[in-house]
Order: sequence, then structure tokens, then C-alpha cells
Amino acid sequence: MEHKNEKVVNIFPAIIARDRQKICQCKNPTYIIDENNHLVSCKECGAILDPWSVLFEIASRWEKIAETMADEKEKLELLRAEERRILRFRGVQDITRNFKKGMWPVCPECQKAFDPSTINHFVNAKFYGLSCDQQQSSDEP
Repeated sequence: MEHKNEKVVNIFPAIIARDRQKICQCKNPTYIIDENNHLVSCKECGAILDPWSVLFEIASRWEKIAETMADEKEKLELLRAEERRILRFRGVQDITRNFKKGMWPVCPECQKAFDPSTINHFVNAKFYGLSCDQQQSSDEP
């Protein structure tokens, strides 16, 4: 059953073009969502975009933002710890400087001046369930 004038019919109507660039080349596109036609377009260049790709891009942006915020939060905690350390160090420097000028510290409990050279021992704040933050906040009026 051979026909001499038969033409080859392509039953697969799609051609895959893998070497093409994205339609929208905008760096920070603003998306317009058409809820009636279920389309997404770029406000800057007007290109019609794939909604799944847009959703994926938005999710990726938020993921990067969340990672950046976590990193910044960690940095902030380190900076606050360093700030507390510096403030404690400055407190010691202030006591030393004032003692050299003939000034003595005042007890926060009884409000009497005392000679810091009479301090004969220290305790571990952690052993007593205290932290430096608690000590500083109880010292403030």
C-alpha cells in the first residue's frame, strides 16, 4: 500500500527551542497579574510571562530575604554582646580612673562609699543564676 504522492505528516506540533533568552530582561520587574485571563506580564517591558516562573522568582527572592535577615540577626546579636563587653570594660576603666582621682565607688545597696581596694573576693554570676544583663539592669535607677 504504497502511495507515491504521500507527504510526511508531523503529528507533533511543538518545536522545542532551548537556546532562546527570557522574554523579559528587566532587572527588577514589576508584575501585573491578570486574574481574569490568568496571565502575568511585566509592567516595564510588557512581556507576557509564565506564571509559574514568576511565582518561583518571587519565592526565591523571599528566600534570599529570609536568609539575609537571619544573617543580620546573628550579626546584631554578636554586636550587642560586644557592646555589653565594651560597656563592662568601660565601667572598670571609669572606676579605676575615678579611684586614681581620689573618688570611691558607692554601694548600690546601702549607698555608702567604700574603698575598692578592700574588695577581697568575687563570685561567679552564673553560679548564682545571674547574668551581666541582670546585674546592669539592677544597678540602674
